[in-house]
Amino acid sequence: MGLDRWPSIAEELKNAPGPNNVMLAMSPQRTLVINGLHLTSGYDRTKEAQIQAAMVPADAEEAWVYGVGMGDTITQLLMRETTKKLHVVIPSRSIAKAAFQFDRHGWLDSPRVELHLAKDVGMKEPFCCSPVEVRFADDDAVHVRDKIAIALNVEFNEFNMAARYEVEMAQLRENKAQIDASFPLKALTDSYTQKAAIIVGGGPSLSGFYDWIKTRQESNAVVIAASTALWPLMRAGVVPDVVVCIDPAPVMTKHFRGLDLDKLSGTWLLYIPTVYPEVVARWKGPKVCANVNLRDDSDLYCGGSVVHSATDLGVKIGCTEVFLVGVDLSYPGGVSHADGAKNPYLVTGPTQQWRTKTKNGLGEEVITDEALQQYRVKMEEYIARKPDVSFYKLGRQGVTIKGAEWFDV
Repeated sequence: MGLDRWPSIAEELKNAPGPNNVMLAMSPQRTLVINGLHLTSGYDRTKEAQIQAAMVPADAEEAWVYGVGMGDTITQLLMRETTKKLHVVIPSRSIAKAAFQFDRHGWLDSPRVELHLAKDVGMKEPFCCSPVEVRFADDDAVHVRDKIAIALNVEFNEFNMAARYEVEMAQLRENKAQIDASFPLKALTDSYTQKAAIIVGGGPSLSGFYDWIKTRQESNAVVIAASTALWPLMRAGVVPDVVVCIDPAPVMTKHFRGLDLDKLSGTWLLYIPTVYPEVVARWKGPKVCANVNLRDDSDLYCGGSVVHSATDLGVKIGCTEVFLVGVDLSYPGGVSHADGAKNPYLVTGPTQQWRTKTKNGLGEEVITDEALQQYRVKMEEYIARKPDVSFYKLGRQGVTIKGAEWFDV
């Protein structure tokens, strides 16, 4: 039977190119090596499949598997009597094509199986996946790939937050006097009447837009900058109206050290209660302490990045146009930040092979990683909840953000 039940998918796989680099693994058990990565374990495929299948609750009657692999995980789930319907989703046509050519996949004959392309179904739960196939997802399945990465990282993120808890609580206690002396968020939002906000991130594309930012600011746009963009902006002669710092790490002090803070005496600093104490203590302008989180009861929204909170601030000010500048959410040109930004880091080379790639607004392949993918997804979700606000994005070197129209200058 094979793919006969899904003729349209069979046709798409037939027309798909094979992977650029595929070979038989030199391992005890048969598997494929795709672009240098094993499609499955070459030593104990069954054990690996059991671990993957365990992500789906034992009592689940319906489940989703992203990637066909060598069929082992799918077989494990079909062995469960509780599995009434199993959706197998293809994130990469070329890898699925190679897998089907390499071996017969008997699970295709099961009446409990439904086959899909990722672009047609999105991400569903409960699920498990073939990591290599998700990593090399087709262009039309990138959003699915990114949402899967977010879901898989939840426990890891929670572990990291728990590990930092005591340190951050100590910083909060040290900041108490500054917090008590700071303005409430409403004092900041009521200070501006502009209808346009320019949200400035520290991405590499920022370097091409200083003159545009300065001109728009002079014509009544409020400039809200992530702290990582502060050095590049000041070097270009742009003094932001608001600087947002929501990272409690000590390294954030580098965003402020060495600057002439007197020039920023009229600029608001918006910070979180657990920010590193030196940041708020040295600031000479007005200060606002705010809580940021995904929750509705937070002062400002945050999906993991400072640009989320800066964007939400612009909306809460009352701006109906929001321009995203330097918000690349990728690494154009293989660099992490705009020229002059503090804390740049390496994103290319032998030690950085864990990073993945995506397409930018020019259709070019650019380096990214799972954190940036999460930030893009959370920004898109936020934009979708704000139908009365027009969002624009400058700098096609960065990734496309759904809901933000490209604005070329």
